[in-house]
Amino acid sequence: MHALRGAPCALRQALTVRAPAARPMAPPPSAAQSSAAQPSSAPAPNTQRQVLVSHILVSPPKAHVLETCEKQLAAGKATFADLARQHSECKSATRGGQLGWLEQGTYFPSFEEVAFATPVGQRAKAVTPRGHHLLLVTEER
Repeated sequence: MHALRGAPCALRQALTVRAPAARPMAPPPSAAQSSAAQPSSAPAPNTQRQVLVSHILVSPPKAHVLETCEKQLAAGKATFADLARQHSECKSATRGGQLGWLEQGTYFPSFEEVAFATPVGQRAKAVTPRGHHLLLVTEER
C-alpha cells in the first residue's frame, strides 16, 4: 500500500499536459497570397461579350409575317413576347421568343453577326438556314 501512495503522483506527473516550446510564428500571408490560396465563390468573370436575345422565327414563305409584326410593334399594338408566342415557329415561342444569353460561336454566324451589332432595346432581321428571324436584343453583359 505504501508503494501505491506514490503512484498517483507519478501518474499525475506523466499525464500533465505541457505547453510546447515557443516557436517563431510565420508572418501572416499577404492579401495576394491569401486570395490565391482560397477558392473564390464568385464565378470567374466572363471575358466574352454576351447578349440576351428574343426572336420570332418564320419559314421563308412566311417572311412577310415579320413585316406585320414590326408594324404592330411600332404602333404599340402588341409586345414582342406576344407576337413571338403567336407567330414564331421556334420552341422558344412558349417563352415569348427568348433564346437566352448568346455568345459568339454558339449559333448561326449570320444570326450572331446581326445580334451583336444590334444595340440593346433595338430590333433587327437575320436569315439563317432555319428561316427568317426578327430579333430583339434586351440586355448585354
